Amino acid sequence: MRVTTRLLLVSAVVLGGVTCQKAKRDGGKLGPGAGKTVDAGRVPTKGGVPPRAPTVSRPVALECPKERPPGKPSAEPNDKPECRVDADCKAGVNGRCNEHYGGHGYQFSGCDYDRCFSDAECGGGVCTCSPGGNYCTPPGNCLIDSDCGPGGFCSPTNDEGPEGACGSVQSYFCRTPKDECVSDDDCAKAGAPGKTCTYGRTIGHWLCIDNQMCPVG
Repeated sequence: MRVTTRLLLVSAVVLGGVTCQKAKRDGGKLGPGAGKTVDAGRVPTKGGVPPRAPTVSRPVALECPKERPPGKPSAEPNDKPECRVDADCKAGVNGRCNEHYGGHGYQFSGCDYDRCFSDAECGGGVCTCSPGGNYCTPPGNCLIDSDCGPGGFCSPTNDEGPEGACGSVQSYFCRTPKDECVSDDDCAKAGAPGKTCTYGRTIGHWLCIDNQMCPVG
């Protein structure tokens, strides 16, 4: 009788452990149809120490200057320029009349403005200081290096895919131990010239990706 009781207790403990583990995978709910099972091995990690230190990261958040230098309108003749002098740019903060570039090398004079001065104005994104007007990047998963844990780095990345304009910073993401590259040079050395070292949102680390907006060479 004692042997039978002990077997029942052992069975209950084992089954209870299995049920508990299943509950954790199913979002803490028991029973059939309880939440979606999550494979922890596929969940993208945030931060950690990368294979080596990147050349560009963001140790601290810096506020952009409140003042901007005078604009530099295009010297090319324009049929209908948006502006001719800074005073023509009145639709935002610190409006400046600067040279802009359109398709096929077309140059024109257009207005640009400061859209932010600090990260606090960017809804989770980074305020990037720029001579062509400060702007907010879309939210990534970090603002500064310390967001990525001890020894971590928060770096700018182009958007994943052809929609990322060549050279434009789209978001900031943590470097990770699983990164397949640290710089564009790594892509060239791996036999992938023309690819850029970019954060892959779907896999949660950095890798070499074709950017169709950026010319090769």
